[in-house]
Amino acid sequence: MKNTQQCADFLLSLRLNREKTAHIPDTFRPATIQDGYAAQDLLVSQLLDEHGAKLVGYKIGCTSTYAQELLGVDEPFYGQLQSHDIYQSQVELAASDFRARIIEPEIGFRIKQDVPHANIPYTAESIRPYIGAAFPTIEIVNPSYEDFGTVGGPSLVADNAVWGVSIVGQSIPDWQMINFAAVEVKLFLNDKLIEEGIGSNALGDPLNVVAWLANTLQSHGKTLAANALISTGTTTNVYAAQAGDSIRAEYARLGSVEVEFCL
Repeated sequence: MKNTQQCADFLLSLRLNREKTAHIPDTFRPATIQDGYAAQDLLVSQLLDEHGAKLVGYKIGCTSTYAQELLGVDEPFYGQLQSHDIYQSQVELAASDFRARIIEPEIGFRIKQDVPHANIPYTAESIRPYIGAAFPTIEIVNPSYEDFGTVGGPSLVADNAVWGVSIVGQSIPDWQMINFAAVEVKLFLNDKLIEEGIGSNALGDPLNVVAWLANTLQSHGKTLAANALISTGTTTNVYAAQAGDSIRAEYARLGSVEVEFCL
């Protein structure tokens, strides 16, 4: 894509100034998913420099039929997690720091060793030996677009897959006996149940998502490295949080994760 740097600079400015746009201007809007990832890489590099941060993992978006229909895409995509926007459970965040506060309860994993490039695509079973721990997490989507359901996959990918921040709960190292596809998830707003879901909403099994990521990164000339955190996609319908909201997601056998948005 021509003008990839302009695309990244434009999205960086929106993020730093907490602004939104209807869409990326035609002159440097990514036309393909590959164009989107090229712009994403430049954007993330600039964000890491801006915040003195480091890359700590990946989020995968649109792993459920619900999310794909919401955003008008037909396949998953990944974004890159950065250390300055990873928080521990029970954190209080300023609502004004976000352009949007879209809540996605997700199942997370930590990779224990580099996943080597392979000639045969990874599956849920073959990726298992590379996983070190599982944890509950909430992704807060914070898009740069006024209506992020209409801009299309390439623009969503370029905006670092519209990732905002991630809230992580306590890791479960003894995860091997958990059937992640069957993990029930409940989302609470101010202690009132508002959404329910299940792990299988993420590509049939969250481990399928990790395998998808390993295979996709390999096709992009990258490696899923040791200690990477992986957020595997929403397990419930999303909720648009407001200032003053207290959010809690509870996961069977995985614990819970909480975040509050102060005024």
